Amino acid sequence: MRIKSPFKDYYDKAQRFVYGEGSFIFNRKAARVVLPVEYQDQDQDQGKGPYSSYYTKTKIGFCGNIYGCISCDIFEYDYWKWLGRGDRPTERITFYSAEEYLDFRYKGFLGNRRKEEKRNLTSWFTTKQDDGAFIANECPVFISRYNGTIIHTYSKNAGGEADPYTLEGFDFHKVKSFEIAFQEIESYISGVLTREHKNIPNMSNVDKISLHGFDEQSFRG
Repeated sequence: MRIKSPFKDYYDKAQRFVYGEGSFIFNRKAARVVLPVEYQDQDQDQGKGPYSSYYTKTKIGFCGNIYGCISCDIFEYDYWKWLGRGDRPTERITFYSAEEYLDFRYKGFLGNRRKEEKRNLTSWFTTKQDDGAFIANECPVFISRYNGTIIHTYSKNAGGEADPYTLEGFDFHKVKSFEIAFQEIESYISGVLTREHKNIPNMSNVDKISLHGFDEQSFRG
């Protein structure tokens, strides 16, 4: 698989190491869509301290699996104003388990509130398998938050997002290494999504040659 995209993600660097015969081009672009309510969560919790922070539930869709996570978006004080949710956070830390999140949130505190919150979060952090949203939107990846859902799609009909959410922005390397993520996306597009949609372009011979560092002059006598 070769990726052509106006934005980058953490698994893109695997292209330097992984190539296969019969590969295709993933013309990846980001689009904003509306998913059913079960893919979203509207809860937000503003933290207090020497900065403004928001603990936000997020659903990460990756190759048929849907992961629940909680991200802490941190906004530092910028001269005369607090940076708010409309701005890019100074830092984002994402948690993929209740223990990891609660250790950060409560700094090791073992009170009743922590125990109750852990019970309430068990279902949120449970990974679910469902190909429906991926097939319907021709995408191997989606990121769903309080302010909408971004898909990474190859659909020719999808509109573009100039500065989209990415897996890298949500520390998805904690779940999948860049090599595994690349390979699973390649397999999911060719093995699952194209059963329903057949518009993934095959890689031309010119593209295959260029991937290996050659050009059209290389094989002339």
